[in-house]
Amino acid sequence: MAEHGEVLGHWGLRGFGLWAVEERSTGELVGRVGCWRPEGWPGLEIGWTLRRASWGRGYATEAARSALDVALEELKQSHVISMIHSENAASIRVARRLGMRLEGRAELMGYPVVVYGIRRARSPAGRPTEGRA
Repeated sequence: MAEHGEVLGHWGLRGFGLWAVEERSTGELVGRVGCWRPEGWPGLEIGWTLRRASWGRGYATEAARSALDVALEELKQSHVISMIHSENAASIRVARRLGMRLEGRAELMGYPVVVYGIRRARSPAGRPTEGRA
């Protein structure tokens, strides 16, 4: 995932980006989750990275679901992806919980990734509807 400066720069260039995720009761930083589309990326991505101590507690799914809502409803995206290291079973489960389906494989920064995606449901007239595919 991106370095701190890249995260801030993305917000300045695109007007959206990764959010800091905090534990409600303690205010402790859990990780970063949000909408992400660096230059050259194949599409708008929902990305997440959490501290290992926070894995398995539902944070990624909850925050990624909010990011997906923003991507589809506020950013008006018709297609959203998540690129996941091919051996990261936990993140693949998060993508599936979001309703994403495997769309292909790629290489990202020298690592093999699987590309999961979701499309906004379309009306019979071909216009996006408010639901998800």
